[in-house]
Amino acid sequence: MVKSLLLTAAAITAFSFSGFSWIKYERYNRGIFGYKYVNTSTTGPNTLVSCSDPGWSGCRKDNGITTGVVTDANGTVRPIDDIEPIVEAVTARITKESTEGTMYYGSDLFVKYSYKTEGDRFVMEVYSLYEARALGYIR
Repeated sequence: MVKSLLLTAAAITAFSFSGFSWIKYERYNRGIFGYKYVNTSTTGPNTLVSCSDPGWSGCRKDNGITTGVVTDANGTVRPIDDIEPIVEAVTARITKESTEGTMYYGSDLFVKYSYKTEGDRFVMEVYSLYEARALGYIR
C-alpha cells in the first residue's frame, strides 16, 4: 500500500510540472475478480487513474473513475469523456503486436503504453498530438 502511494505521488510530481495536460492510466496486480484500489487523482489539468491489488472492482468509469483532459495546439483544454475505448484499443494492440510502444488514437490523440507480465502491470499515457510533438514523442 505504501509503495503504491509513493509511486503515485512520484508520478504526479514528475508530470505536474510539464506544462501540459495529460492522462496517465495504470493497472497492476489484478485479482481474479478485479482490483481492491480504484483511484483517480487530479493535479491541475493532469489526471492519474490507478487500479491495484486483488479485489472486486473493475478499473472502469462506473467505479468512480473520472477521465481527464488534453491540450490542443490552440491551448484549448478539451475533455476525454471516456477512456475505456482507448484502453481497449491499446489492449488489443498489446495482445496482437507488442507489449510496449506508441500509437495514434483517432485523429488527434497519441498514446504511449507498456505492459509487463510481472505484476500484470499496464501503463498508458494519453496526449494530444500537439503535446506529443512538443514533448518530442512524434515529429
